[in-house]
Amino acid sequence: MSSQSIYLSYASSDAVFVEPVIRELQSGGFTLAVNRHTAPAGQPLEMTVREALKNAARFIVCFSSRNGLPTAYDAADLRLGMELMAAVPANEPWLIPVKLTPCDLPQLPIGTRMLRDLVTIDLHPDWQGGMSRLREMLPQPVGIQDAVEPRNPATARIDFKADSVQTGLLEANGVVGSGASGSSHTNIEVKQVVAERVSFTGVKR
Repeated sequence: MSSQSIYLSYASSDAVFVEPVIRELQSGGFTLAVNRHTAPAGQPLEMTVREALKNAARFIVCFSSRNGLPTAYDAADLRLGMELMAAVPANEPWLIPVKLTPCDLPQLPIGTRMLRDLVTIDLHPDWQGGMSRLREMLPQPVGIQDAVEPRNPATARIDFKADSVQTGLLEANGVVGSGASGSSHTNIEVKQVVAERVSFTGVKR
């Protein structure tokens, strides 16, 4: 699809259970598209949802079942998403089913396949493991870089341990300047840390 946004679909009854998923995705730098729970008042709902789905890089559909009740999900979102599947390349994992609890996916056709044929991301019983798998299925957020990229890689280097980086002000020692033999003390403002990926807002020597 045409943007980096993620459309997250879920039943109204699952809103409280989806909140940790929303926080995890947003803290990881992912942009969540407007859905039918967050659409602005006064807008035509179905048109808004259709456009958001059409432009979303991924369509995450959450399923759940509690106390013996039938599987819960947003049927209207799923119907629109399946209509749009025709425009998605066959090898692109656009629709990602996520199970919030143990449950069965509905027996619905998606092209020549069935929804139940798709591999699911299970957030039970290992929530962190499931979220890790989900993040791997999503396009890398724009702006998250592996490290600082100087204008000329041959003339500057900043060394630090990525596993010790926290948001705030990072003090690091680096070699700066072509052929420099000494070190200079550098302050780096760290904007965001996701796993081992670090986003910087500026470097001050």
